Amino acid sequence: MRRPTLAASVIVLAIAVPSLVRSQGAPVVFTGVAVIPMDRETVLPNQTVIVENGRITYVGGRRSAPAGATSIDARGKFLMPAIAEFHAHVPSGAGAVHAHRTLSLYVLAGVATARGMLGAPMHLALRDSIAAGQLLGPRLLTSGPSFNGNSATSPGAVAAMVRDQKAAGYDLLKIHPGVPRPAFDSLAVVANALRIPFAGHVPLEIGLDVALTSKFSTIDHLDGIVEAMYAGPPPLTPQVNGFFGLGIMRQLDQSRFATIVDRIKSSGVVMVPTQILLDNYANDATGDELTSLPEFKYWVPQQTAAWRTNKNTTSRRLPCRASSGRSSSRCAGASSRRSTMVACPSSSAPMPRSSGTFPAFRRTASSARWWPPASPRIRRCAPERWTWRSSWARKEDQA
Repeated sequence: MRRPTLAASVIVLAIAVPSLVRSQGAPVVFTGVAVIPMDRETVLPNQTVIVENGRITYVGGRRSAPAGATSIDARGKFLMPAIAEFHAHVPSGAGAVHAHRTLSLYVLAGVATARGMLGAPMHLALRDSIAAGQLLGPRLLTSGPSFNGNSATSPGAVAAMVRDQKAAGYDLLKIHPGVPRPAFDSLAVVANALRIPFAGHVPLEIGLDVALTSKFSTIDHLDGIVEAMYAGPPPLTPQVNGFFGLGIMRQLDQSRFATIVDRIKSSGVVMVPTQILLDNYANDATGDELTSLPEFKYWVPQQTAAWRTNKNTTSRRLPCRASSGRSSSRCAGASSRRSTMVACPSSSAPMPRSSGTFPAFRRTASSARWWPPASPRIRRCAPERWTWRSSWARKEDQA
């Protein structure tokens, strides 16, 4: 099997440059390496790559090495830019014992920069230890403890939190759902004055337009976009909205989407999709299927087992019957990944859902963009969707 060897070759070379430059301070020259560039779909064979002072100064054919350079014979290897993970969760609290494992796995997967979005005081020490070369891990940027409906209770409390986190040395502020508008306005004023970025969710009371004009650094999970298309009766409450807007999918004015995208582009606010989160939470796989993926063998067995149980339990809360009549781990016909109509009782309205992805959203093979499909075929019955929605709503505060 060539694939594991190829992956290991890419990873080792992707993380080798920072450690060599930091430890030796000398130029590093890779010879005979196959370069995977990021500007086009190709591989550049038999390249010489020179790194000086932490910068790539040359990529091309053979060239003499600078004086004092460390040369690496990279024939049969692949070289690529390292990856940045912009929505990382580094364990803390009861899970702190797994923090080093998490950071090591990031590096071994070729991640050289990680932005921690569920911060804690211990992450400051981890960040500084990595920067000093005392701990294996990606360059770490960390938020502080989040601003949410429980912590952001008033404008004065929020202003004090912002100042405290700035003084503690956190790199950014993390926003979760539930922040009221007066508290958020205070956060934005103080954070912008202190020049500390804020990022994360878009609380319902804030909305996408305010988030864009208040200078969010990033909006994570594409949060606020679905809600900006809501055309149902006001008010839009957390109970109606559900988990990332799953409760309002049949009440969206999709004609607003292009204008929303234009506003986001002109604002300069960066969007961090994290779409794999919704893929895993809302797909048709059972817990057993999800945790049988190869990458789970690297994680803590007890937590993997908890994820498996949680997903299986959620799936069993969705009794339904598919018109195909085939059985499935959750609903008949659903795990086939083919378009199926789940039969609902005549008294309940169906809820649109697309198989294996964010409900009512589909990803094309040729594009990373997401949008509502014209006619989603997988449907769920309304009485069952409320149980499913409420069971996942608690997880927004962990994202």
